[in-house]
Amino acid sequence: MRKYLMILVMILAMLAFGGSAFAQDPLCGNLTGADCDILVQSAAAQEGLTSATFDFTLNIGSGSDIIPLTGNGSYAIDPAAIAAIDMDALAGAAADPTAVFGALGGVLGAFDGELNINAMGMIDLNLLLIDGVGYLNFGALAPLLGGPEALGAMGLPADWAGLELVGALEMLGPMMGGMEMPDTGGAAAMDPAQTEALMNSLMGAAIITRGADEDGKAVFNTTLDFNAIFNNEEFMGLVMSQAGAGELSESELAEAQQMLSALGSAINVSVTQKVDLASFYQTDVEFNIALDGAAFAAVTGESMDSISITGGFSFANFNAAPALSAPAGAPVATVMDLMGMMGAMGGF
Repeated sequence: MRKYLMILVMILAMLAFGGSAFAQDPLCGNLTGADCDILVQSAAAQEGLTSATFDFTLNIGSGSDIIPLTGNGSYAIDPAAIAAIDMDALAGAAADPTAVFGALGGVLGAFDGELNINAMGMIDLNLLLIDGVGYLNFGALAPLLGGPEALGAMGLPADWAGLELVGALEMLGPMMGGMEMPDTGGAAAMDPAQTEALMNSLMGAAIITRGADEDGKAVFNTTLDFNAIFNNEEFMGLVMSQAGAGELSESELAEAQQMLSALGSAINVSVTQKVDLASFYQTDVEFNIALDGAAFAAVTGESMDSISITGGFSFANFNAAPALSAPAGAPVATVMDLMGMMGAMGGF
């Protein structure tokens, strides 16, 4: 069963990452005419964004056991730095880890961000990414870790501290380049053109309707038909070929495909997005993901609780987000510093 769940995770990941291909060619689904034009103009507006702020809510759980998360943040992108990144390395040079990690470092260096999360009204997490350095506010975590004294005993600061993430990636590239890459079982790398064609073939699985406008915003409601997705032979063939790179036999692959085909009705995903009709920026996104435990159990023969994930994002201050800066006086460590500290604590 665990192997089959891995395949399900692979499918959801392919759908999630594949959705990024629609940033320039938006997923209109069954929409046509003026309604689709709004999504086209929104995609163009979003592509030109350099900064924004956001608030979010997220509720994850089963039955009455719900974990609520709330938070806010902002981001800023340097277009010139993005233009200088070797995107070909990210897209197709997986055989050259140095190039891949170098490109990833470029992405981090071109992006500044802030993220503040509160879990269950008790636990706070404050994160910053500035000029390729990731910062964590240990002070906010002190109550969870035993107080300031406990932080000191672990060699941790009582306030903000940073880690050179770009430097870590620059170090990892040559290290990975000197390692023998694991055997993938002969599975071919996914060609970007093939992937795009497959994702386009799944556009019919998105059922989009336009609701009543709200406060000058167009409202679009989208549901995904997982029966159509799991029974798309071309898409599932690719999934199974990738899964076959692991330890699944042909009979297990056939069994997994049959099981997934029966699980389409057990997964429900809906998304509501709001687009400002003056600026065409996407101002709100709400989503609802539900996994029917009884339906899973009927197919797999194993008990499973129903799971729901609901949440939403609200965006504002388009191209006008407050500037972010590194916490004053915050120490910044390298990966080697971190490894040395963990080794001294007995972590290695």
